[in-house]
Amino acid sequence: MQSLILINSGWLLHFILSFYFIRRINHLLLRGVLTLIPCIILTDAGARNLPPHDIQSVFGIACYWMMCVRLLHLVVLSLDQSQTFLSFLCKCLWIYFLVKPCSVKEKQWSVMFHLFSAVIKFLLNRLIHKWLLICEANDSHIRVMVYFISILTFSYVIDLETVLVRMITRDQYTMQALNNFPFLSQSVREFWGQRYNQIIGTILKESLFQPLNLYISSRSISSLLTFT
Repeated sequence: MQSLILINSGWLLHFILSFYFIRRINHLLLRGVLTLIPCIILTDAGARNLPPHDIQSVFGIACYWMMCVRLLHLVVLSLDQSQTFLSFLCKCLWIYFLVKPCSVKEKQWSVMFHLFSAVIKFLLNRLIHKWLLICEANDSHIRVMVYFISILTFSYVIDLETVLVRMITRDQYTMQALNNFPFLSQSVREFWGQRYNQIIGTILKESLFQPLNLYISSRSISSLLTFT
């Protein structure tokens, strides 16, 4: 518990130093190095304090990784020096507070739908978790497939948060969905581009693709660098 507090305090200190000092450095490469090295150290320390072979650890490391991407965007690639520390901090921690305005299309799906979805995903997640604990350890394709299904079912947490946010705000705000109904995809391109992994897609678009477009005129090269 003490190590977790120290790690979180380290992230907060890095946010403060990044906002008030590092982002004001004129040298692009130096800004990148001073931003990236603490991110690597803090991510490694955080990963070592997470339980191995646990689905929550996967999400924990993913959150660290996405905070690093946000920091690189806001400190190294962004040209905006007018934002406040609060807005800077909210953007860095957006992965933990995925609140956004509720669109007309999202209002078509009722609160009860998200509640029912959360219950089904939770039951599946528990069943898969128990099965993975008792089954023989191996690298079979079935085990890997079931493991990734368990990752998707863990999104019941987001469904429950969606129910709470929509009820509290009276459908004015909602949570960013993990995916956008992949089974409705009409093509592979639509699946990858519009429906799969909306959270990571949002961060990659806002924090890598769009900033890179400011420095690189070719959208194709920017896209390639984003997904490399």
